[in-house]
Amino acid sequence: MKQALKTVFTLLIFVLVCFVFVPHNTFASQGLYKSPKTVFEDDYHFHIPSSLEPSKKYPLVISLTPKADAGINLGLWLNASEKYKWFVYADKRVRSGSDMHLESMRIIRNIKKLIRKYPIDDKKIIAAGFSSGGMMAHALAFESKLISGLVSSCGHISDQYKLQTKKYPKNKKVVLMSGDFDFNYHKIKSDFIYLKNLGWKAYWITSDIGHDFPEQTKLMEAAAWFEDQWAQPDINGERRD
Repeated sequence: MKQALKTVFTLLIFVLVCFVFVPHNTFASQGLYKSPKTVFEDDYHFHIPSSLEPSKKYPLVISLTPKADAGINLGLWLNASEKYKWFVYADKRVRSGSDMHLESMRIIRNIKKLIRKYPIDDKKIIAAGFSSGGMMAHALAFESKLISGLVSSCGHISDQYKLQTKKYPKNKKVVLMSGDFDFNYHKIKSDFIYLKNLGWKAYWITSDIGHDFPEQTKLMEAAAWFEDQWAQPDINGERRD
């Protein structure tokens, strides 16, 4: 009996030592660093690019469009994801007319869970959207300190946020896309000036296709701009945590 108890005790010690000292990072142990992979959850798709290094952390883009179509949301950013090694969070719930505050809180909860599981650089999380998805990207940047920048194509800032100038975040980064054929053009041009006056680093991309999904060349231009910004010293030195 004593010998049996001693054996059980020895096995328990062995299991404990293995748990404490053997790396058990779920992401690394699944071997997801070599090939791209998409994880399908109830309210989002999460894309992991190929050839990631376990010792590094990588940017994340939150993709949003008016009809809660995760396939479209994912497809828009796959090229940038592979070229620059960005994670992609493609939402399945945000659509035109969604409660932007409640949806922002839901998305941020999901992002925080993903940060605990994957090597996401929490200083390089941006929201990106088209039309009302762009409005939602603006909402996320207002609602959360975790969002350091955004890309909005044909989407303007909602008045429920823009009128809160005293509370509006400062010193983030933004790429805005629009053109003369977009019915939101003048509002978006006004947003560009508004954000620059709040200390945002702002970049304008002219689109000639009207109120429609952005071309891949424009999205890749936006991604390249963010990569260039991240490579520079943070002059503002401010992160709103």
